[in-house]
Amino acid sequence: MLPFLFTAKKINYSRKLPSTINGVPGTQITWVSDKPQSVSIEEVFGEIRGER
Repeated sequence: MLPFLFTAKKINYSRKLPSTINGVPGTQITWVSDKPQSVSIEEVFGEIRGER
């Protein structure tokens, strides 16, 4: 679960790493589902799209 935790932090800073989230959307969905307390997929994707 080490990579998942690392991805979680990236989600929080999706603005700096939009490519990371775009590169592995499946992983993000899985992680978010397991830890909804962080951020929702819709919110994450919405922020990334807005930035781009």
